[in-house]
Amino acid sequence: MTAHPPPHVLEAFGAFGAPEPAGPAWDDGWRYGTVVLSRVADAQRAAWSAKVREVLAVDGAAVARPVRGTDGRHVIGGWQARHHAPGAPAARPDELIVAMCRLEEALADLARPRFLAGPAEGVFDVCDRAAWAEDPAGELERVLDVAAVPRADAAEALGVAAELTGLRGGLDAAGAEQVGHADPLATTVFDGAAAPTVVDLVPCWRPRGWTPALAAVDALSRGGADEALLARFDHLPDWDQLVLRAMLYRLFAHAVHPGAEPAAGRGLTRAAELVKARFR
Repeated sequence: MTAHPPPHVLEAFGAFGAPEPAGPAWDDGWRYGTVVLSRVADAQRAAWSAKVREVLAVDGAAVARPVRGTDGRHVIGGWQARHHAPGAPAARPDELIVAMCRLEEALADLARPRFLAGPAEGVFDVCDRAAWAEDPAGELERVLDVAAVPRADAAEALGVAAELTGLRGGLDAAGAEQVGHADPLATTVFDGAAAPTVVDLVPCWRPRGWTPALAAVDALSRGGADEALLARFDHLPDWDQLVLRAMLYRLFAHAVHPGAEPAAGRGLTRAAELVKARFR
């Protein structure tokens, strides 16, 4: 949980009253009535996400709208503000995947953000490229200390990923890239029978289908999905190959991210076995 926002940020966003923890879906920020304030790691990406969510309409899903500061900015002093929506992430994988398919449809006409055009060197950026690279190890060396002895769970993740890498093949829809969402499970909340709400948008530039594929992998590894989930969506174009690369992305990220929790490795291994079974 982050520290409370400073007074000038509260005033700029019109946030008053006693703060309440907003929860992980809201970046562990603070809720002030109907407004949630949270720290941003990258002001440029956060501002882009806010501008998109300000007007984004998704069939069958709601979108958490941003709150502008008194000077019109979306990010002030390293903080962003969003209108709160009730609910929490839930084990509803089929609804999540359907919502992510519709989200991609809504994002299809967006131009590639300039900050995604260059070779960013953040851990998640490198792991994303490694999932698609001809030589994943060459990419991972940018963020992996090859001289250090990895934790057992990190070594296992890399071993499983090595097995899956050989299963990669071409995509029928190769080249049809678009803006997608790189963290669907953690940023989608459900509240009873209401439509799911996407509370944030983490941009990526990948082929159509990447966002629901990530949602499926996350749901299998940490979202309580059943073993038949992948089969229920194999009518989607390039499904198995996209899921395979999404699985590699998550395995790589677990192996190299310093904040990865060892216990999460068990869920990733289970998901990887289910993905591998699709190629037998």
